[in-house]
Parts: sequence; structure tokens; C-alpha cells
Amino acid sequence: MATVEELPIVVGVDGSEPSRAACRWAATEARLRGHPLELVYGYIGPALAVPLMAPPYDWLPPAMQEEAEELVAQAVAQVREQEPTVQVTGRAVAGAPNQLLVDLSAEAYQVVVGHRGHGGFRSLLLGSVASTVAAHAHAPVVVVRPGVDHAQLRDAPVVVGVDGSATAQAALSFAFEEAELRSVPVHAVHVYQVPLMPSRADEVDPARVERAERQRLRQWVQPIRDKYPHVTVEEKLLTGQPSERLVDAAERAGLLVIGSRGRGGFKGMLLGSVSQQVIRHAEGPVAVVR
Repeated sequence: MATVEELPIVVGVDGSEPSRAACRWAATEARLRGHPLELVYGYIGPALAVPLMAPPYDWLPPAMQEEAEELVAQAVAQVREQEPTVQVTGRAVAGAPNQLLVDLSAEAYQVVVGHRGHGGFRSLLLGSVASTVAAHAHAPVVVVRPGVDHAQLRDAPVVVGVDGSATAQAALSFAFEEAELRSVPVHAVHVYQVPLMPSRADEVDPARVERAERQRLRQWVQPIRDKYPHVTVEEKLLTGQPSERLVDAAERAGLLVIGSRGRGGFKGMLLGSVSQQVIRHAEGPVAVVR
């Protein structure tokens, strides 16, 4: 069995600009964390070619395999040029990319995907592969958008959403580790709503509620802060709609980290509504942690 250090960071590639951005982000991550990088291209050909054909996709022509392997070779070359010290491998596999990445995530340290690849409609805010992998992967998933100049955000903080849930605590640990590796601060953001009951609105003291929420935020953050004494932490208490405020708070962040599902919603949901909205609308990379 592989040790944690030997587990790869798996990146979904398909030649699109979002996937190239994912490769760039993952290459830096692999160098910082000292993990190998595995680039994977899952391909199934034209969706309507054989609509009812099941795996193993034996009907795909050899030329498609050759094209896929060339695409992967180009992605590997990109990583080696950017980060020569990173151990990187690549492979092309006939099969649905979303299921392939979910399967590989069971033995991965982290999975990195572009927010939308070549497939689907350009008007979609989040591609089906990114959405499926974020919801079902067994490891943390980082969704990366193109057009972000990560060099300019090298000193930008890591923003993390905090709500006291188990996945939010895991997100806190991930965020502090990431911040320590990058020598940047953590902004721990807790978004709450003042409880309003029409018949007893005069009994709600906003100042008292704020003090209680601030104390809860401090209690949630303190154990992780103690483990990373060299990381500068700023605790931010906000009111409003959680996904909107988290997206706003991370506008100039190097990374936004969220738990896969917070305290609200239904326990059967694999990806909470806040997490879904954040990875759809955030401008920078988003890490979804379980």
C-alpha cells in the first residue's frame, strides 16, 4: 500500500484552456507538497457515435487513442517545463472522464480539474466532469478556472469557509496546511444569519448574536491555529447568504477552501448547496474537502 507521500495528485486533462490551467495549478501544488503528479485523459469519442455502447469502448478507432496520447504528452511536457523537479506521468484511457477521475480519487492525494472542459455548453458555469468529480470523489478536489494569474496571487491569502461541521473542520486543516506551504495568511470566514421571529423580533439582540457567533468561530479555529503557529490568521464574521459572501471574500484569494457539505441541508446530499454555488461562481480556484 502506498504511503501518503506516494499518493499522486491526479489531474484531469482534455486539451482545453481550463484543463491547462488545472495543470499549472497542480504542478505548483505537487512541488510544494512533494507528491507525484498523474495526468489523466478519459475519452469516449463523439457522444452520439454509438449511444448505447457500454465499456470497454472497443469500438473506438486506434487513431483516437493516438490523438489522446499526444494530448497527454503535451500536457506532461507543459508540467515538466514549469516544474522540472516534479515527478509527472500521464496516460490516456478510453472511458468516461468523470467516472475515471472518481475511481482514481480513491487512491489519490488530491484531484484537480478545470471548471469546464471541451464538452458541454459554453453557457454552463460548471462542466459536468467538474461537478461530478467534486460531488463524488474520495479525495479533496480542486476546481480551477482559466484566466487567473496565479503569479500575481502568489502572496494572496487562503480563504476558508467555517461553520463547525465535520467537513468544515477538515477544510480548515487543509487551508492551514496550504497556507503554511505557500507562506500566506488564512482568512477564516464564518457567515451567519441573525435569527428573526416576527412575533419576537424585539427579543433578538444582534450584538449578542454577533458576540456568540464570534466566540463559536474562535473555538472552531483555535485547535487548528495551535497546530500551525507560524500561519497568520484573520477571523472574519459576515452576515448574509453564505455562498455569496464566501465568493466575495475570496475575490482576491489564492485559494478558497470549503467543506463538501456544511451544517445545513440534507445529510444524503454528497455536495451541499453552498458548495455547489461556490464552485460555480468563484473566480479563483476552489478546494472541496471531505
